[in-house]
Amino acid sequence: MKSKSAKKRAKAKQNAAKKSGVDEDKEREDKKAKKRDEDEGWETQKYSSGKNSANKRAEKERQKAEEVKIAAAAGDDPLANVTDEVIVPPRMHGRLIGPGGATLTMIRDACKVTIDIPDKKSGRSNIVITGSLLDVRRAKKVIDDLANKGYSSVTHPGQADGHISVPSDFTKVLIGSKGATIKALMTKTDCKINVPEKDGTDTARIEIIGSKDNIKKAKDAIRSLQKYGWSEITHPDEVKEEIEFPFDKLSILIGRAGQTIKSIQGNTKTKIHVPKNSEDPVVIVGKAELIPQAKKEILKLLEEREEPPLEMDPEWSNVDDSLVSWS
Repeated sequence: MKSKSAKKRAKAKQNAAKKSGVDEDKEREDKKAKKRDEDEGWETQKYSSGKNSANKRAEKERQKAEEVKIAAAAGDDPLANVTDEVIVPPRMHGRLIGPGGATLTMIRDACKVTIDIPDKKSGRSNIVITGSLLDVRRAKKVIDDLANKGYSSVTHPGQADGHISVPSDFTKVLIGSKGATIKALMTKTDCKINVPEKDGTDTARIEIIGSKDNIKKAKDAIRSLQKYGWSEITHPDEVKEEIEFPFDKLSILIGRAGQTIKSIQGNTKTKIHVPKNSEDPVVIVGKAELIPQAKKEILKLLEEREEPPLEMDPEWSNVDDSLVSWS
């Protein structure tokens, strides 16, 4: 007959084995959830520690005190226990829950509320939040931001959002073949970039989410793509070089019906961008080893012949845009 101590040891081993199995299952589920979130293009960020964390806590307390004053002035009891709802499409619920429920736990703890997300099979969109008036309001904003922007002040501290408007036709260039261009932009700027579906309007508003510095980097790359069809981020194997060329002699470079510039581009496998005003240079884009030849052919034109100044009937100004790239 086993002694009590032996039974305890045996039971402890059984419990440890069960716990190990549970941990392994949880780890597998966490990995699956993480992959789903990565496919969506976002991830959960944790709070930093140390002085920054202490400063954030102090700022949150200050904001909450201000919210209490505003609520009290409006005749609301900021500490009253309330239940409210926020509508979020079921397909977005996974974003709110996060890997292993980490995101949902983070929102509950930070906002000090209880959050009830309906079962996936129910198809319901209403998420129920219970807590003090101010805490519920804050949780609703966090959930709304996560669902609509992909980030929030609680789950993605330090993140911001920006936008840039571009011609609708340019979105095809921005996305690139099989999404290669926009994937490179998002990877190398660490930003999430949302391109709207075409809606028949002339312009498209591109939403960018990331740190302020990275948003600026993404915007600069998009502007360069729009102007030159090139950026350092999306075309790392090519370079851009500027060349001074008299604005009133651009007709020499373009040629009749754009044939001269088309010939140089074909010979050197580069893209030549002609300026629209006298302050900007001619720009050459292509492989680094091919740029010198293109530059040589362009400058040689000035040595070969003279053309009337720009003001004298510039027939080349009506050249088909498909033959000449204006910048």
